[in-house]
Amino acid sequence: MTFSDVTPQVAAERSLRQSEEHIREMLESSPVAVGIFSLSGSHLYSNLRYNNMFAVDADTARALAPGACFVEAGGYDGLMADLRAQKPVRDREMRMRRADGQDLWGLVSYQITRYRGQAAVIGWTHDITRIKQAEVVLQRTNEELEAVVRERVADLDRSLADLRRENAERRKIEADLRDEVNHNALLAAVIEAMSDGVTIDRKST
Repeated sequence: MTFSDVTPQVAAERSLRQSEEHIREMLESSPVAVGIFSLSGSHLYSNLRYNNMFAVDADTARALAPGACFVEAGGYDGLMADLRAQKPVRDREMRMRRADGQDLWGLVSYQITRYRGQAAVIGWTHDITRIKQAEVVLQRTNEELEAVVRERVADLDRSLADLRRENAERRKIEADLRDEVNHNALLAAVIEAMSDGVTIDRKST
């Protein structure tokens, strides 16, 4: 009978289990939603923050395909295609959907990893819905301010046009008055000359 010392193997397996348990504890306490999926798209793991974000319990999460969380058809497949092409998937803004039908915005980062001895995809998702909503409000406010500014500029342009028109009319009135004054002065001079018996040459005046 031959005996083999399996102590090192047992110790390695114990160390691996402890390491996995430690990693799971860290993921469970993470403030970021974390999901791990097989390359074929099967759900392998998700932490509590992930389940809460997408309004599922642990059992429902295990049956939930990762692509079901994306609003755009092919959203998850597009990320996977980038990973297979060795393109980084970092901080992608994606429209996502909870199991209860409520939409949200997620900032997602994905990478290839190994989980329990097999190749897998690990994904981190930050809920940035409030940020996106604030951006919409800010954009709407900017558009409203721009509209107000455009209206004020238009009012100013109209006021300037009215002022130019009034100035032109005033200059015309002033010119007409000067002509009338000159005419009256000439007429007075003619009358005075006639009364004195002096002939007035219009060309000399």
